[in-house]
Order: sequence, then C-alpha cells, then structure tokens
Amino acid sequence: MKNNLSFLYLIIGQSLANAGDVFYIVALISLVYSLTDSTFFVSLVPLINTLSAFVSGIIAPLLIDKHPLKRILVFSQFWKTVFLFLLIIYTIYFLRVNNIYILFLMIGIISFLDGWANPSRNSMIPRLVEEDHLVKANSLVTITDQTIRLGGWAVGGIILSLLNSKWVFWITFIFYIISTLFMSLIRDRKQKDLSDSHLPKTLKDSLIEGWNLIIKSKNLRIIHLIILFEAMASTVWLSAVLYVFIQKRLEVGVHWWGYLNTSLFVGILLAGFIG
Repeated sequence: MKNNLSFLYLIIGQSLANAGDVFYIVALISLVYSLTDSTFFVSLVPLINTLSAFVSGIIAPLLIDKHPLKRILVFSQFWKTVFLFLLIIYTIYFLRVNNIYILFLMIGIISFLDGWANPSRNSMIPRLVEEDHLVKANSLVTITDQTIRLGGWAVGGIILSLLNSKWVFWITFIFYIISTLFMSLIRDRKQKDLSDSHLPKTLKDSLIEGWNLIIKSKNLRIIHLIILFEAMASTVWLSAVLYVFIQKRLEVGVHWWGYLNTSLFVGILLAGFIG
C-alpha cells in the first residue's frame, strides 16, 4: 500500500477537498451572519448544504453504475471548483440582502456535486488496494476523514478570526484546485475489466440496491443509525447556532468559535484513545 500512488493521490485529493468543504462552510456562516444578522438565514447554510448532499447521494448509484469512478470524482471536484469561484466573485461584487437567495442556490449546487464524491471514493478503494490491505486502507481513510472534518472546524474558526471570510473562500478555492489535480492523477486499471463484465441494471435496481442491503442487515442498520445520530449531533454543536450564540449571548470574538470546536476535537480524540 505504501507504493500505491493512485491510492495516495485519492487520499490526498479527497482530504484537501474535505478540508476545503469545512473551511467553505465556516466562511459562509460568518458571511451570512455579518450580512443579515439573522439566525434563520445563518441556519439555512448547514440545512441547504446537508439536504442537497443527501439528495445527491440518493442518485449517486445511478452515476456509479454508468460512469467510471475516476471520471465522477474529477467531474464533481472540477465543477465544485468552478462554482466556488463563481460564488466568490458573486460575494465580492454582487451579494446583497435582497438577492441572497442566489447565494443559497450556489450552496445547493456545490453540495449537490459534493454528494457524489464519497460514494465514488469508497467504491474506488477496493480497486486501488490489494485485498489483504483493504482493512488497513479503509481504516486510514476513516481516520483521515474524521480528523479533517472535526479538526477543520477548529482550524477554520481560528483562521476566520485572523482573516475575513473572503480569504477563507480563496484558501478553499486553492484546496479545490489541488484536489482536482490529484484526482486526475489516479489510475484505475481495474475499471476496464469491471465495466466489461458489468451487467446493466434497471433504474429501480440501481436506486434501491444499497437500501435493501441496509434493511436486511441488522449490523448495517445499527451502523447507519450511529452515523445519522452522529451527524445530527455534530451539526447541532458545530452549526451556525453555536456561532450566533457566541456572538449574541457570550459577546466574544469569532476566535472563540474556533477554541470551542478545538476543545470538542481534543475531547473526541481522547475518547477514541480511551475507547
């Protein structure tokens, strides 16, 4: 696995994309709150982001069945980068309270594109890694994902306290560009063999195949319920509500958002070691 460059490119590319995703949401929450001073509008940021990714994830099996995984990953990350650039230009020159709905539309599009990334990435890992190294590879991916997604909120909050939201957007844009380049370097040699032997599926089969596996397996049901509850709890803690609470109730600087998220991250790491 150490000499598997394609797997390394996949890990680096997806890690940069995940870090950029967190920084991007951190910047959006700060930007929307500074523009509207409204808890409602700020709360729409994580809500639209989550709902769009969920809808995208439902149709992801259709793409995975019909297109090479590398193409999906590169396509998704490339167009996320394009739309992020458009969002940055829009926020700098055109964003006003009366046209903020355009910002939410862009958020939805970027999140929709992002919903294809994780299923495609997870499906590609067994193709890039030998079977005897697959458990180790999946463990590495999981640890990397959790570290970035949790630690990114802490780092993003601290960066936001030092710079404004527009600079955080540009950092995300750079991460997205580098991520796209790494994705394009992946070589999936098994793709041709799999596509040649792949039996065509109906639209219904593609959509419900994964859900049937979850419904029939008690262990998979438990795992996905844990993931669901964890996502809900993380959203409550790390979401815009906490940002508004710090600003309105505690009346302290935004850097405290980063400090609180850092303490959460350290606590989760300690709990992991103890567990």
